[in-house]
Amino acid sequence: MPSLYTPTLEQVSQVAEQIKQQGGRPNVREIKNRLGGNPSANTILKHLATWREDNLPNPMPYFDSKEWEEATRRTVEKIWNEAVTAAKKEVAKEMHALKQENERLRSRIIDLELNKAQ
Repeated sequence: MPSLYTPTLEQVSQVAEQIKQQGGRPNVREIKNRLGGNPSANTILKHLATWREDNLPNPMPYFDSKEWEEATRRTVEKIWNEAVTAAKKEVAKEMHALKQENERLRSRIIDLELNKAQ
């Protein structure tokens, strides 16, 4: 196996651009294969991250972090409230069933005590 070498940002950028122009999505494995030899995957990854920042559009350029935080908070709060409401309904059903069972058992105890007394 050839010895490990450190590709330059320019080399990685050129290959990444070729892949992009051919309709592909640049990745470490493809760049490593195209560079040939034994280039450092860690260096390719670092240079590819730099290339992506400079060459790929931000997928959500209109969404700032404060809006994201607030939207996330609202979503989590909504899900939490729905879960609490569902849990309260479930507990209320259980309590109702337990109260009915309690009344049935109390009635049974009274019947047994009356039969015993006779």
